[in-house]
Amino acid sequence: MTEKRIKTPHDELTYKIIGCAMALHRNRGPGHRENTYQRDLGVYFEEESLHTKHSDFMKFMTALKRKDLSATTSPISSLKKMLWLKSKP
Repeated sequence: MTEKRIKTPHDELTYKIIGCAMALHRNRGPGHRENTYQRDLGVYFEEESLHTKHSDFMKFMTALKRKDLSATTSPISSLKKMLWLKSKP
């Protein structure tokens, strides 16, 4: 049977990312908050020389939960409001 795997330019990067995630799950285990996994995954990425940038998505979701932003409005207007709230002194 011939191998039907398609090679892509990102195979090595994908392998490293999945390896980091699996190692984290194996060492940390289930049941932790999402930000715990994100923080620890950042450490694993640094060990593998994978450069990351922290996402503002969690801050956005936190603002939604605090009712600073209305979940009934469009995501774009909510994002604009979040940026406006963030820019206030």
